[in-house]
Order: sequence, then C-alpha cells, then structure tokens
Amino acid sequence: MHRLITLLLLGISLLSAKDTLHPALRIGYQHHDQTAAEESIATAITLSATHTSSQWQSGIELQAVLGKESAGFEGVPFLDQSQGSFLALRRLYLDYGSESLHLRIGRQAVESPFADSDDVGMSPNRFEAIRLYGAKSAWHYEAGWFYGWSGVDAPRQRRFMPLNGKRGIFYGGARYAPDEAFGIEAWYYRGAQALDALYLASDMTAHYGDFALSAAWQGAYLDMPERTVSKVWGAQVSLAHECSGLGVRFAYNRVLGSQADNLFGGGPYFANMEHNTLTEAGINGSVGVATLSWDAQGSGIEGLSFSASLDKHFGEASRIAEYDIA
Repeated sequence: MHRLITLLLLGISLLSAKDTLHPALRIGYQHHDQTAAEESIATAITLSATHTSSQWQSGIELQAVLGKESAGFEGVPFLDQSQGSFLALRRLYLDYGSESLHLRIGRQAVESPFADSDDVGMSPNRFEAIRLYGAKSAWHYEAGWFYGWSGVDAPRQRRFMPLNGKRGIFYGGARYAPDEAFGIEAWYYRGAQALDALYLASDMTAHYGDFALSAAWQGAYLDMPERTVSKVWGAQVSLAHECSGLGVRFAYNRVLGSQADNLFGGGPYFANMEHNTLTEAGINGSVGVATLSWDAQGSGIEGLSFSASLDKHFGEASRIAEYDIA
C-alpha cells in the first residue's frame, strides 16, 4: 500500500506542474468481418508530464481507457483481455546523463527492432527497464535490461507482466549513420533459457531533384526453446516525391525455418503492416507488400497522412488490404 501511495504522490507532484503537462485524447474504432462481425470502440485519455533539470529528468504517464469490445475480438484489441475499462500508470522513470550517455530507470518507452511501442491501439507498449543510451558523432547506441511490460502486444494492458520470469531480457545495439544517405545497425537480445536474437540492417537514400529514392536490407536470426531456428531476410525500395508528399514502397520478407516472431512489439520486418505481420506467413513463408502513401505536409497541412497497402502471402490465395489514416 505504501508503494502505491508513493507513486500517486509523485504523480500528483509532477502533474501539478502545468508547464510540463501533456494531455492527449484518442478515440478509436475497429471492425473485423471474418467468420462473424466483431467490433470495438474505445476512448483513451492520457496525461503525461516531464520535469527536466541540468542533468536529471523524470517523467510520468497516466492513462484511462474507456470502451467496449466484442468478447471474441481477434487482432489488435483496444481494451485489456478482461474486456473492461481500466486506469493504468504507464510510465514512471528517472533519467540522469550527459550529452553522450544517459541512464534511465523505471517504466518507460523503448524503441528498438524487437522491443518497441507499436502504437497501433489505445495503449502503446511500455517496459519496466534499466537502459543506457546515447549518441556521439555518427553513432547512436543503447543497452539495457527489461523485466516487465504492458500494452497492445503484451499479455495484459492494465498491468505490467514479467518478462522471462524474473530473469528479463538483456539487449544492446548500435546504429552508425554519418548522414541521411547511409546507415547500418546491429542489435542483440538475450533471455536466459528463452531467447537469442540477432538483427542486422542497412539503408541508403539518394536524391534526384524533388525525388528521394531509398533502398534497405535486413536480416534476423531467432533461436528459442522448443522450436527450430528462424532466419529472416528482407529488402525494400521506396520512391517519394517530396513536394507533393506522394510515395510508393515495395517490400519483401522471406522466412527460412520456423515461424517469424515480432517478440516484444510490432516487429522490425519490412513487410509488416499495423495489424497483419510476417508472423502469419508461417514456416518457410514469404510476404510481399506494396504501399501507396501521401503526406499532406508537402501541401501545407501538418500532421495528416494516408497510406494504402496490399499484402500478399505467397503460397496462399488470399490477399489482405490495409488502409491507415493518421
């Protein structure tokens, strides 16, 4: 009880500083029409606050999710598995560091290939973690240990669940990008008796007048108990017209061995869409995606974008279309 009171008092003290308060309102609706129509509607009210001094930073995020959902909803649910509304303390952390290195402890957002926010529902993934991260020159680096999580991909959204028992997951990675024309990165994840995962990727971008041409490559290796090793490789190419905001992208991923896994987030695979990902391709599967997008910023409208994707699982007769407006 004293632990809960301490958290609430800290939250009130942070949220009382109006200059650091960031309220947000999100309303969502989902409808699936498969074997039976399933739908859900939800509203999320989020209050977050940060306090920054010369070397210290603290943050808190409180979230109330209200709504209703079909009992058998498949896909990405808005609500917790109990199908009820909930109130949750999503973030609470302390951060200390310098220009090139920070230490952050507590409930927080993590953004890495196999552990990320995956913000496609009401409650993005949040992690209980200890992280070292920073940047210097062309290098960005990060290492840490996360031992609990909650959110859209986790077993529960209303409360944090342990990862790998009490052993957690250790990870580390780095990205080298001397400029926007080239970048390369490598990440490794290790969970005792649970997981060994390696991720490698590189990307290149060239500009031709108002056009930007980008190409990227990725590879992943996942070894988990009671299943064969999964190896994934992928490539994508995209072309964007910077003035109009129009763009087109083609992506392809191939799985060798066991079924691919997104692990602790939305997954890093190029062929992943928000709700339909490479995991559905199964053993030795492959997926191709074509996406047409429009970013209204080129037309002077900030914050509006649209994308339409067509997903093909090779070896299957079905195609899946997904449309996203943000």
